[in-house]
Amino acid sequence: MSLWLSPRRIVKTRLALVSLITWLLLSACAGNPYEVGELQPYINPAFGFRVDTPSNWITSVDPSSLVGARADKLHAVAFVSQAVRARLVVYVQELDGDETLAGFAKRQMAGLRSTAGDAAFSEPAPVLLGGVGAMMTQAAVEQDGQAFLQRTLFAIRNGRGYAVSIIAPADSELTATLEQMLASFGFVQ
Repeated sequence: MSLWLSPRRIVKTRLALVSLITWLLLSACAGNPYEVGELQPYINPAFGFRVDTPSNWITSVDPSSLVGARADKLHAVAFVSQAVRARLVVYVQELDGDETLAGFAKRQMAGLRSTAGDAAFSEPAPVLLGGVGAMMTQAAVEQDGQAFLQRTLFAIRNGRGYAVSIIAPADSELTATLEQMLASFGFVQ
């Protein structure tokens, strides 16, 4: 009995080993796209809010795709699960003068409707956001052929208008996580 392997046999063995290792690494990295990391507090005193967010989501402050090239009076913080395109976005706008919640919500609704295509947003209804009186609207929105649920809450606090949106695929398991995030939202000084 010989332990010697032919060069051809060695190459085949190495290829099989590399294939196995590659498959194991890809399987380990792929994971469950709906898996949510532990919720951890995100606190932004400059923008006056806090929210609990999954540790494995990406946080982006003032992305140009949401606030333009230069964030001046409008700011945004996006919390994104890229695997399934779910997100919570907090828009913070410095208000000029004394704007009412009804006026702010009406202005924001005009913006939502102008960019929503065929989506029919509900009329804003009174709710609480972080213990403060707010207005909420929601709609089924289609993006790239996929149905999404979008819910947006409007509030005013300390001279700032807040629009907090949760957006997730309509059939997503992450809807419950987004609801938890929304329930954890609070205002800070």
